[in-house]
Amino acid sequence: MRQNRATTLVHKDGAWNLFDMMKRAFIFEHAVDEKTMRKQLMQDHDPGEIASGLMEERIERAREFGNATKPEGKWKTEQIIMNNTNGKHGKSLSVDECMERFLSNPQSAIITKHNAREEERTVEMELAL
Repeated sequence: MRQNRATTLVHKDGAWNLFDMMKRAFIFEHAVDEKTMRKQLMQDHDPGEIASGLMEERIERAREFGNATKPEGKWKTEQIIMNNTNGKHGKSLSVDECMERFLSNPQSAIITKHNAREEERTVEMELAL
């Protein structure tokens, strides 16, 4: 999977995650440490972006501003995630709930990607009944 241009890297106190700006949802179920995020980004980015330093620039922006959006510092992470769809049936979680669930206690385990398609299918099936 190549990195989606509609995702932004988010960071808080050593915890890292990706946020899909189109789906308005976190990609990973739990925050990860920097080493794990770097490994994931290496898999997701094109080799040319890695060689040119674009991936490293994203990491530095996220470290400094809390997220990797441009222009730097324009958007606070709280503004980006406040209209998220990570709650049950696509409802928004509060910013505090998101920070606790997706941007705290980083893990260095295998990353579990948020399977939004599976949830959409489940919601559609429930609504059809």
